[in-house]
Amino acid sequence: MSERRTGEGALGLAPSGPDISKQQSAPGNSVTRPFEDAYLNYMKAVQALFDEFQKRSKELYLDYLKVLQEAWTHADAQQRSVQAYQNYWQAVKQSWESSSFQARLDQAYGDYVGAVRAGWAAIDPATMDFRSLGMIGHSIISACWFAERTVQRPIERESPRS
Repeated sequence: MSERRTGEGALGLAPSGPDISKQQSAPGNSVTRPFEDAYLNYMKAVQALFDEFQKRSKELYLDYLKVLQEAWTHADAQQRSVQAYQNYWQAVKQSWESSSFQARLDQAYGDYVGAVRAGWAAIDPATMDFRSLGMIGHSIISACWFAERTVQRPIERESPRS
């Protein structure tokens, strides 16, 4: 197939047939809206959890700094500093792995999956264009990618001194 190049790209390669540009989904398309809302609610729930975790981690870090400053007034400062770091890291790890934190992450993901299920059940196949389906698929993949990296993830993989 021959093609002619222009500033906008190759001409002559577009499919013939119905004008697919008219099938574009409008922003806030009712087909995709439940999935957009589900993803947004999931991300908001997870963000709130991470904000709590970050606040707790900051508290633990400030406690660690106090212990570290006090340790340097003793002859065995290095050993106390190492122990202070290990205690700090263990507390952060326990906070991450706590059953309530992980259960809340699991619940946020479960709520997302339930909303996706309800949204999918409500779809009329006649109204599903390829762009809407792609957007829905992308949001599901994004949520799965995120959940795979957060829910029940061992923190040891990130620790420089595990």
